[in-house]
Amino acid sequence: MTFSELSANISVMKEPNSFELKDLTDEEIIELKQITAKVEMKKDICLALTISENDSQALDLITDLNAETLGFALAYKQLQLFFFENMNLAEGSLMLFKYENYTKFYNALKSQFNLLKRYSTEIQREATISESFYGWD
Repeated sequence: MTFSELSANISVMKEPNSFELKDLTDEEIIELKQITAKVEMKKDICLALTISENDSQALDLITDLNAETLGFALAYKQLQLFFFENMNLAEGSLMLFKYENYTKFYNALKSQFNLLKRYSTEIQREATISESFYGWD
């Protein structure tokens, strides 16, 4: 799976927000703030893993190896942006509460981006074999 193919986990988005998203189809929910969320998430991943934002090959491999985790992160980021745009700044607002919660959920995953798998086991195994062969282990 490439980064451009990555989509949010629909159940994370839909089930706890059925009231706020009741007028949207599943496809509309998936596309909700997706472009902005992906741009911000891409920056966060690249910063955490110290890779260039232009290195699409590395980003695609990381996405493929961590699709489930990144699907959750994308869902939280999209919901964070949606509730930020639609929140009532009145203290105690349900939208404000949801915005704050999705910000916490996203930030919790974001803080672990530096631990995302970077290599497939096949590539890692080949590197280990090469290191052993040359006595680098």
